[in-house]
Amino acid sequence: MSSISIVQVSLEIWGSMFCLICAVLLTISNVPHRRSTTILCNIMYMSIMLLLFDSLAYIFRGDDSYVGMIMTRLSNFIVFASQIILTVIFGFYFEEILKEYDIKPSRLSFRIIRILCVINLLLLVVSQFNGFYYYFDVGNYYHRNDYIIICFSLSLACLLIYANLVFRYRKYINDITILSLISFSFFPVIMAIIQMFAYGLSLVNLGIAVSFILVFTAHMIDRANLVRVQSQALQNTQNRLLISQIQPHFIYNCLALIRSLINPDNEDALTAVDEFSAYLRGVTNSINYSSTVDLDYEKDIISHYIYMEKKRFDERLNVIYDYEDTDNYRIPPMTLQPLVENSIKHGLMEKLEGGTLTIHTYKDNAFHYVDISDDGVGFDTAMLATLGKQHVGVNNIKQRLKYLCGGELVIESAPGSGTRSTVKIPIK
Repeated sequence: MSSISIVQVSLEIWGSMFCLICAVLLTISNVPHRRSTTILCNIMYMSIMLLLFDSLAYIFRGDDSYVGMIMTRLSNFIVFASQIILTVIFGFYFEEILKEYDIKPSRLSFRIIRILCVINLLLLVVSQFNGFYYYFDVGNYYHRNDYIIICFSLSLACLLIYANLVFRYRKYINDITILSLISFSFFPVIMAIIQMFAYGLSLVNLGIAVSFILVFTAHMIDRANLVRVQSQALQNTQNRLLISQIQPHFIYNCLALIRSLINPDNEDALTAVDEFSAYLRGVTNSINYSSTVDLDYEKDIISHYIYMEKKRFDERLNVIYDYEDTDNYRIPPMTLQPLVENSIKHGLMEKLEGGTLTIHTYKDNAFHYVDISDDGVGFDTAMLATLGKQHVGVNNIKQRLKYLCGGELVIESAPGSGTRSTVKIPIK
């Protein structure tokens, strides 16, 4: 091998080792795992394949033996295919990051990228038979064909679309994540431009590996910061409990006194006091839980809350309980009650005639679901992204779901079409 080839192979082997370390750290770290983490781990393994097979392409270049010819052709095909597949997988990672920031992804943009990648992959397969992108001479040396510019152009189009998406959503994502996402567009593009004039080097592959290592670094920093924020929030909750510890007992004693003063024949009043006492006790006890509670515990809290609201709004509030999934799994405390309250207060009671609140539990092979839906006034979900940290209630639920049980909150709504809030808990 030439000196340049030795340097190329050495850099790619070192790069593959770094990617392996990143993949292992993603697997064994205590940072809460989500779908984005799993996708990034797969990206790292694919990057290892890209770099190792590119090294093999250099090692077997010029080897005109049967094994050398097979390995050179196989390695070059896998390298080109890995670049295309990584472009697609990065799109899935990008989509997950947007969802984590409560941003509805532009599906058209991601579909265009996938279509371009499929076209590129098909042309790559064709090239194995007619040398459309590249060919090998009798000495088993790789040569670009004139049509290789199509491959570069399709890849460049995908990266430019990604760069446009990063620019579009830059206001809603933190700076570290923005820089890491944009690196995937800039590093390979810069390397591709250089490579078009510096024949003999695989700078694009090294650029891709470097960009993904930066993505990994930003991913771990972001997750660690969020865990720290969540831990601080839990500590603040416990501190607030200590400060107000004496107050619940005083309230319970007052409610017991009020109940004793009610005429025994007034069953509605007695029941209302009992329901409110049970609701208040459930809420205050929830503060003691730093992690998760049984779903049945949450169901009890919302049933007491709904009873009081039903008494308050009478026929304007209809409630349907559809508990299809009867598993008693764990969720963060006070997850469901704020969603029920939002549906009643901001959805149903904004209509003069009121409406219907439906609570539906079900599951599939991957998740438990709790749907809280209403046929109220609805709202524009784009407001969730623009409100950001100001939307404390919903954001708090989403953060606790993510970091306490790997769950997710999905809110679907439109003006005049009601609202559907879905809590998703992974099945373990």
